[in-house]
Amino acid sequence: MNEIEAKKNRLMKFADRLVTFEGWISSVEFVVKDDGSCYAKFSIPFKQKKEDEPEWMNCYIYSSLLADKFSTDCKKGARVWLQGIFKETEREGNKYLNFIVKNYLLMENPKSKDGDV
Repeated sequence: MNEIEAKKNRLMKFADRLVTFEGWISSVEFVVKDDGSCYAKFSIPFKQKKEDEPEWMNCYIYSSLLADKFSTDCKKGARVWLQGIFKETEREGNKYLNFIVKNYLLMENPKSKDGDV
């Protein structure tokens, strides 16, 4: 088993359990599907040790109301507290571990060049 698989297996023991953590987000993509439903997706870097290269965890918000609010409130580099569950999905023969956000708290947005948040 390679190192990535081992890390994924460690995280999978939390599958379907409510988990909380905080981190700094990538830019948020707000997606509207053909049926009118919407979701938000973004990534959060995490690492075991300070000197490790970060791994990016894909995060999704499927609640339309929460996704709309998150994509409006949170900018790239925002520090957020997230609560949700890990879900493993499979596409085209590849398995992915995603984090499904159920709740969030915006802790800090990055300051713009003119000092506004």
